Amino acid sequence: MTAALSLKRSDVIAASAAVLLTTALMLSTGCGSAANANAPKAAPLASPIVAMVQRGTVERTASALGTVAALDQVVLATKAGGIVTKLPFTEGATIVAGTLIAELDLAETTAAVREADAALHIATVQRDKQQPLVSEGVVSDLQMQEAEANMAAAAARLAAAQARLDDRRILAPFAGRIGLRRISVGALVAAGTPIASLASVESLKIEFSLGERDLERLAPGQAVRARTSALPGRIITGTVTAIDATVDTASRTVLAYATVPNADGRLQPGMSVDVEVVLEAVPDALTVPEEAVVLQGPTAAVFVIVAAGADGPGAAGADTKPGSVVKRQVVKLGTRTRGRVEVLDGLNADAQVVVQGTQFLRDGQMVTPKPLEAPATPATPTPTAAPAAVDKPKG
Repeated sequence: MTAALSLKRSDVIAASAAVLLTTALMLSTGCGSAANANAPKAAPLASPIVAMVQRGTVERTASALGTVAALDQVVLATKAGGIVTKLPFTEGATIVAGTLIAELDLAETTAAVREADAALHIATVQRDKQQPLVSEGVVSDLQMQEAEANMAAAAARLAAAQARLDDRRILAPFAGRIGLRRISVGALVAAGTPIASLASVESLKIEFSLGERDLERLAPGQAVRARTSALPGRIITGTVTAIDATVDTASRTVLAYATVPNADGRLQPGMSVDVEVVLEAVPDALTVPEEAVVLQGPTAAVFVIVAAGADGPGAAGADTKPGSVVKRQVVKLGTRTRGRVEVLDGLNADAQVVVQGTQFLRDGQMVTPKPLEAPATPATPTPTAAPAAVDKPKG
């Protein structure tokens, strides 16, 4: 009995040992598979898109909101009172200097001119008759002086009458575009009644204000570019003509204006424009695409392609093939202009910078760079001939 129990106990121990061994083998095999599955794989070689640093002229500009204004603009008005008899101009037309704008009734002033002219004629005749008699002693010097004075007074009265007549005829003082009528023919008007506005339009000025920090660099003759929503796509060019002598104490800005041509007459006084003044042009400046700049707080950097083992910005310009690495290069930025950024310090002129894929790079990483390609021009489709008609067999 005891021997039988001992035999069964030994069988149980052996079976348990076999189960434990089998379990251990299975666990070790499973762990090995899991370890192999979780083993790190070699990262694929990055292929960022790169572009060369460009050298060219960079403009340092200042922007402002401006207003188009006429170089010369007046509201034409009557100089005297009376009834309006003529308004011969066409509203909105371009006129030349001296064009008749309005005329008041001239009957009374015309008569006064004729009267004064007749008086001058009489005074002249009397003076001419007395002049030969002075040498004969018939007419004294005093009488001759009175005759000359009478003639001069008559001439002055004629000039005054003519001036009153001219005041009733309003002429354009300069060439420009005439506005809308403010009076009508037949109206009884007083002196100073507005007739219409007149503005020169062949050349206009753009008035704008810049902060006092830009005053030192602002000078007459600088180029100006302006844009207005009223003329989409058009760039208005001109030059700074005049700068005010004082800075406005309330806004701390200085008023200036630029002269711009307006040969087609599409610009109108009063339009609002966005003004860009070229304060300085820097030749041979280095620029990179905006996409190449990586900002981290106040620090700006770019990824430069360098040969494996090279260091510093002077090693830029490595071949775009395996064996190149990227180096994170801190740079100092300058002016931003239409998709590009000026680099003041940190790059050489022959450097290649990453413009696409910077978010996947780290300093010192091996890469296979690819040059940035210009957008392809779509090919013009070649017209194809229509298929020839095939005669169907007659059934």
